Amino acid sequence: MGTGLFRNMMGMRTLAVLLLASLATLVSAQKCVFKFEALPPKGTTCASLKTIEQLDKDVKAITDKKMVAEIAPAMKKLGDAVKRRVKVEKELAEQIGKVQKMTDDMAKLDKAAAAAAKKPAAGATGATPGAKPGSKPGAKPGPATPAKPVDPGDDKDCAGLKLKDKSKGTAEYDIKPAGQPIKVHCDMDMGDQDELKGWAVILRRTQFVDFNKKFAEYERGFGNLGLDHWIGLQNLQKITAQDEWQLYVSLKDHDKNEAFARYSKFKVSGPPDYKLTIDGYDPRSTAGNGLSDSNGIGFSANDKDNDGSKLAECGKQYQSGWWFNQYCPNPANLNGIWHKKASPYDSRGIIWREWRQNENLKEAVMYIQRKRSPPKPTAG
Repeated sequence: MGTGLFRNMMGMRTLAVLLLASLATLVSAQKCVFKFEALPPKGTTCASLKTIEQLDKDVKAITDKKMVAEIAPAMKKLGDAVKRRVKVEKELAEQIGKVQKMTDDMAKLDKAAAAAAKKPAAGATGATPGAKPGSKPGAKPGPATPAKPVDPGDDKDCAGLKLKDKSKGTAEYDIKPAGQPIKVHCDMDMGDQDELKGWAVILRRTQFVDFNKKFAEYERGFGNLGLDHWIGLQNLQKITAQDEWQLYVSLKDHDKNEAFARYSKFKVSGPPDYKLTIDGYDPRSTAGNGLSDSNGIGFSANDKDNDGSKLAECGKQYQSGWWFNQYCPNPANLNGIWHKKASPYDSRGIIWREWRQNENLKEAVMYIQRKRSPPKPTAG
């Protein structure tokens, strides 16, 4: 009996061990020792989690190898770039050193020149100021160099008024190019540092005045001198009949870009056609020579045709007054129709083709200034 009982107990123990082994595969994944960021799906066993963990390790190993394969070439390129930069910096340092040496040498030369200038010239020791080199001490001085004559200014144009009175600012003034006063708007700020300031505005064209006028109105002039205006063909003839005059054209497009054209010769003849003489285009100009085709051409308006063609009638066709030639539209027409936007499809607008082709401009201003003769030295 004892032996049978012992056998039964051993059998039960073996059965228990087998049962526990089978249950181990069914233990909830939540109680496994593996750690995962997210909760595994319900019913997942420890055995399946072990398989997943191994797959993760395999994937990570493959990923690491791929990253190394991709990063290695990039690191090589970076290393090459660093080497090139070091080389460039070295070359730059050498160039800076050369420039510094040149600067030092120039400073030495300047110093030597200054020292030499302080030494008296040979034979000039003790000479009287103003005496010729080599003259004896006490000799009478030679004639003094006459001072450069100063232009006193005049009333003939804006620049003359500015020379007479430097305090004059931009405003309306009477100029007297031929004795009779003509009221003009003088821009007293225009001009480079080395140039005479003071230019008369003969045309200011923006949006405020309709320039589709008859010939008689273009003769007299119209508009407000301080704003949009045309000074008048009669006034232009009177002003430019005396002396020589230069022209400056200032242009601005609808994108606020600016350009200019400058001419050394500008003249308008008298009635009936008020022909334009224009020459001496300055190659430093940025707008191009838009007036070359108008040289020697009479003025036309919507009711009078002086363009040289019986068929064109440019003034009527382009609703403005200008020095149109027979091949209108001209390379330029600053009295054309003002457009709110830069339409490139209406050649009747304010145009300067050498700069913006058929694109309509936003603003145009024409200035003139008398070319001054050097003042004569005063007697003395």
